[in-house]
Amino acid sequence: MAEHKLPEIRKQEIIETAFALFVEKGVEKTSVTQIAKSVGVAKGLLYYYFKSKDEILEAVVEDLCKDQIEILNESLSHQEYDVLDKVLILLNTFSDIHPYHGLQQAHLMQDDAYLIALFHKRYLSFSEKILDDLIEEGQSQGYFQILHPKLMFVVTLEGLYDLMKMRRLTRIEITDIMEQSLGLPVHSLYERSDSYLTNFY
Repeated sequence: MAEHKLPEIRKQEIIETAFALFVEKGVEKTSVTQIAKSVGVAKGLLYYYFKSKDEILEAVVEDLCKDQIEILNESLSHQEYDVLDKVLILLNTFSDIHPYHGLQQAHLMQDDAYLIALFHKRYLSFSEKILDDLIEEGQSQGYFQILHPKLMFVVTLEGLYDLMKMRRLTRIEITDIMEQSLGLPVHSLYERSDSYLTNFY
């Protein structure tokens, strides 16, 4: 008999168990029955929380994104970082969570275009307030004096996302792209990139 747990605790347990199985077996080879068995509940109870495996997948992706946004917020909270430092931290974190890098979620999603797109979309959605705060801080210091800076930030990140599917990017490439897109001084990012862009050579 399944142990009685609060709904929010049980739901989170299902998400975490599903994530572990997806990483171990792959998404396609993991069934709802296997997830329910690993959690220790009847399949019918699992369907009480999630209507389908796709819905479980979406919850797993959302959970991963929230975790990464918490890490990003923590990284950006250090007072010694200026606006340009924060742009670089944002870029490096974006590549950290990118499905083509070697984290657990990379293994989970590397062969699933739907999950990659979903993860990317959720991450950008959760990043909105971070971008708003960063742009406001930057504009108060004379940076981002361009039309639609937030839109340019998002479009540039999406473009980098597509480029990263094809090949690794160098520090000079990624910083040149960001500087030109955001109207930043030439090499203002590149000159300090060694300290922050650890995922690029």
